Amino acid sequence: MRNHLWSAIGGGLFLLAAIMVIPRQREDPTLPARETVLGKDPAKAPARVTRPARDSLKQRDTSQPENSTTSDSVAAALDSLGSMAEDKIPEQLEKIVSAWSKQEFASAVEVLFRNSSKDPNSDLLGISLLRRWATLAPAAASEWVASLPAGNARTSALEQVALAWSANDPSAAWGWTDSLEPDAARDAVMISLAYELARTGPPLALDRAVSLPESPARSQLIEHAVSNWAATDPQAALVRVMALDDAILRNAALGRLATSWAETEPTEAATLAADAMDPGPDQYRAVAAIVQRWAQQDPDAARRWVESFPGGIMKENALGHIAEQSEAKAAGKDAAH
Repeated sequence: MRNHLWSAIGGGLFLLAAIMVIPRQREDPTLPARETVLGKDPAKAPARVTRPARDSLKQRDTSQPENSTTSDSVAAALDSLGSMAEDKIPEQLEKIVSAWSKQEFASAVEVLFRNSSKDPNSDLLGISLLRRWATLAPAAASEWVASLPAGNARTSALEQVALAWSANDPSAAWGWTDSLEPDAARDAVMISLAYELARTGPPLALDRAVSLPESPARSQLIEHAVSNWAATDPQAALVRVMALDDAILRNAALGRLATSWAETEPTEAATLAADAMDPGPDQYRAVAAIVQRWAQQDPDAARRWVESFPGGIMKENALGHIAEQSEAKAAGKDAAH
């Protein structure tokens, strides 16, 4: 009887000791709680990750250590976006992105960019998080994105980091892109940055564009920068465009300059198109655009200019545009009466 009693006491003590040494599982405090990401009250609605989002994150790159809490948070965010109407997604994205701190973006972005997912909101969330990370910690974000394997995902990620960085420090962003290995991805990033720069500094954007390798995207960027520059200082833009070595590119840029200039100075634009441009499709398009704008302001002057052209398709088309403008104007007057 005594032996049985001591056996029972010994077993109870062993069980108590085992319970005391088992560590309690807790969440990593450095990662965002799922309830925080989705703005839920844990006491009222415990966060749950639905199967589709969870399953999309199961196939992970095992070479990259990843905390399961991050995967759960990302999956819960995707589930939240999936339940939203399309017009509500941008607002929800902003809420989700704001819930992560600067220290937590690396693991969340890692999950979204390293894992393949068929969820259409995965790219939206990944880009939003990456841009926010690049705004708060551009050096860390740029170092991470440069480590991605070559491909469309890396190019897109490079562009997002560059654009977010340039919003706060354009010089640093350009310096970073200059340090990248010269390839198609770097050129794409520079083109994206130059388009942003063209809004506030078209001369610098044009210089950047000219320094890039020849491509259709580069040509379009040059024309865009010239058009923006012409809206503020057409004479300075003209001097720079005339200095372009490539005759084909120069002619196309002159066409964009003349078209933009016609908004305020149609006579100057007309003279430029007639005297500085080489005959061909670019000149025809520029003349047509100038005539359309000029005829709205002074159809008689536009007609006199066009009638000075030698006979040909350009003159016929220009006179046709003037006739259309006159008919439209007359129709508008009749409707008013």
